Amino acid sequence: MRPTPYRVEKHRNNTSSPATALALNESLQCNKEIHIEYYRNGYLHEQYITVTSIDTQNKTIFCTDAFGLNARLKFEEFIDIK
Repeated sequence: MRPTPYRVEKHRNNTSSPATALALNESLQCNKEIHIEYYRNGYLHEQYITVTSIDTQNKTIFCTDAFGLNARLKFEEFIDIK
């Protein structure tokens, strides 16, 4: 069951950190599930994903969630990766 998103006014963007890039690459290469927080349409979402591909030209990450559904996330939407 997905946690309910909650409304936030401001968010921080740390997608440029080396730890974020390392976690995304590790998920892609090792098929490892990671926990992410991202900001979209005024709400903060949390989700477990597995990265399936990274498009650096369009700054997009393609992934599957815990239920096997495909998702697309922009780099600027990421807030935290655990």
